[in-house]
Amino acid sequence: MYKTWVVASNTAHEALRQPLFYILLVSFGGMIWSSQYFTMFTLDESLEAFLLREMGISSIALACGLMAVLLSWLVITREMEKLTALTVLSKPVTRGQFLLGKYFGILGAVAFAAAVLAAALVVTLWQKEGEPRFSSLCDIDEAAQFDWGGDSPGLIESVELSPEYAHTVLVTLDRTYEERTSALARLAGVPQEGRFAGGSLFVWRDSGALEWNVLRSSVRNGKTTLVVQRDWRVVDTAGRAVHVTLPADAQPPIPQAREDARVRPRRYGAAAAHYHQFWTGEAPQILKGATLAVMRVAILLAFAASLAPHASLVANASISFLVFLLGHLSNYLFLALTAPGRGFLSRGFGRIFYALLPNLENFRVESLVAAGRPITMTYVLTCAAYGIAYSALVLVAGTAVFSRKEIR
Repeated sequence: MYKTWVVASNTAHEALRQPLFYILLVSFGGMIWSSQYFTMFTLDESLEAFLLREMGISSIALACGLMAVLLSWLVITREMEKLTALTVLSKPVTRGQFLLGKYFGILGAVAFAAAVLAAALVVTLWQKEGEPRFSSLCDIDEAAQFDWGGDSPGLIESVELSPEYAHTVLVTLDRTYEERTSALARLAGVPQEGRFAGGSLFVWRDSGALEWNVLRSSVRNGKTTLVVQRDWRVVDTAGRAVHVTLPADAQPPIPQAREDARVRPRRYGAAAAHYHQFWTGEAPQILKGATLAVMRVAILLAFAASLAPHASLVANASISFLVFLLGHLSNYLFLALTAPGRGFLSRGFGRIFYALLPNLENFRVESLVAAGRPITMTYVLTCAAYGIAYSALVLVAGTAVFSRKEIR
């Protein structure tokens, strides 16, 4: 395995030095990123997200398939034609180690390209859908999302009229609260006027919980000081506003010294849920789709690498494309040839084709990713096991044929 690893490492470095590799990578990366503007021409806006995901995963599979065929020609066929492969085969390296090392080296380069393109698709989806939705949710006051148990309790030490802002009061608490905001809050665009800017101050009285908006927060003389608007409202335990009528000559209530209070940072509720769902839910789905695309290409690469020592680029690409096409049609061919009413010969050929041809349709999850349906790790691992087993059989057959080839 060490010799195979050495050949694979050198092959990967050689593949990553090919200009054609980066031409394809940049071209398909640009295609994925620009697809967000092409989907705007659809007649139904609800289809934009569906098409963007399906086109993205399909582009990753297509790019990896092209790279697999072209790189197998560049690092195997050309070496055989120029007889540079004899330099490696003249050393204590078997032809099986040579072919397997070439296969893993090309597969490593293709996997790297798939990771880059998957990252480009995730960034495109975030730019097209995730970030605009996140920004809009950050500007919505979601009272129902308030977590009353997460507020910071404190005692009001003093209250005075603010000399800087009209219709505000300065509320000094008896303790210090950390002003540093979380990474999510910074991404959400939290104002720079302090951690509690845009948040609320609550005081419990007989009529309920009184709420005031916080404009600024800072730490002065070791105590947290809030600039609070004098506008107020009464809310219940669910965060819903309660209508209260005051006498005409009554003064609007303001926080009072020595009252127990709770101070709440600006909450983002659904915005944080959307952010979490995108980066921990949708982004992994894209990565799973890209992984299955690589496993699909791994089977195609096994054919391309096995054919590379014997066939030209045109013949290799033609046979690989035919295998790729028939692999996606194997399920339909089996159902058509073994349908009720078919003869014994037709059903026999249907079973033979189904057993010999790779079942690539199982790796095609573009529609699932586009529809937002979850792809389980069990399914990914099952498909990966099938892809590894089928690729191993193809490489064993290719090695057996290659070992009998005379290089001259």
